Amino acid sequence: MNYVIGSGPAGVAAATALLDAGRPVTMLDAGGELEAPIDARVEALSKRLPDEWTTAERDALRGPLRYNSEGAPLKLLFGSDYVYRDVDALQPVVTEGVDAYRALAAGGLSVLWGAAILPYADADFDEWPVTAAEMHRHYVSALRLTGLAAAEDGLARLYPLHMPPTATVETSAQARAVLSRMTEHADALRQRHVYFGKARLAFGQPPGDIRSCVHCGMCLYGCPYGLIYSARTTLLQRLVRSELFRYVPGVVVRTLTEEQGRVTIEGFSRGTGQPQRLDGTRVYLATGPLASTAILLASLREDAGAVTFAQSDHFLLPLRLRQPPRGADRERLHTLSQIFLEILDPEVSRRGVHL
Repeated sequence: MNYVIGSGPAGVAAATALLDAGRPVTMLDAGGELEAPIDARVEALSKRLPDEWTTAERDALRGPLRYNSEGAPLKLLFGSDYVYRDVDALQPVVTEGVDAYRALAAGGLSVLWGAAILPYADADFDEWPVTAAEMHRHYVSALRLTGLAAAEDGLARLYPLHMPPTATVETSAQARAVLSRMTEHADALRQRHVYFGKARLAFGQPPGDIRSCVHCGMCLYGCPYGLIYSARTTLLQRLVRSELFRYVPGVVVRTLTEEQGRVTIEGFSRGTGQPQRLDGTRVYLATGPLASTAILLASLREDAGAVTFAQSDHFLLPLRLRQPPRGADRERLHTLSQIFLEILDPEVSRRGVHL
């Protein structure tokens, strides 16, 4: 038996590849699902257009505002924090001055993300054990799962699309004005190592009747129509339909032991705390960087010393337009990224800077 541990993007990608190869897969997952009353409310609203929602229904989708340790709004799903529930007890991490996000939910943190998706530039592979050319077919496989809303623009020379876009998402009047202005000055921007284009977004195959964005403006709270890709969509719409796939939620894995061509998985039930022990031929560990590292360190059963994580620092820089387009404050919008800016200047950073 092939076991995949974790149901986030890496987990569902591994399971999909194994199933496509005709191999049976059992997915072990700590799990966690949106509360039934909230799920039912979202399901009801997904069958109607935003103009048919009441103010109370829209407010209920947002839920109460909460903040993280940095003072920024905490990302919730339709107002629920179920994704983070039990995470400090079951996956403890000590941090100073940073948030170490972990998820105990079907689909992992992908149920909360903002859909921004961009491949690495070819130059970024200079220290990897694989080349950019070797990665191409794997990018295609991933994009077939997530879907892709993108444009063939100036960014494609640096960051290949890898496959034709599968969806179109309209940009706002402000975004169109900014893109037009930057296009006028593209040569001057390139001389300053600044490149730009439309944002690339992961738009999957929604389960409902509405197949394109209706600009309800709820993206950051959760898409009621399921347009923003989530690994949970692949889990429920594709994997569980395979006769070779079995999904086992509520399992927290602690250690893996390899011996004589077999792998023993040890953990416990999230609900009861009862020990769990399973044996398989292969195990694919896909529980995120923090939990996966913790499982490997515990499996070594020795002091591995300090582990260093590379971090992509995240800053917010407010900007304003001196001449905004007319009517921008009344425009129906989606609230995902609309423009990508890439700074490729070695005097700024040896790696590209993404905005």
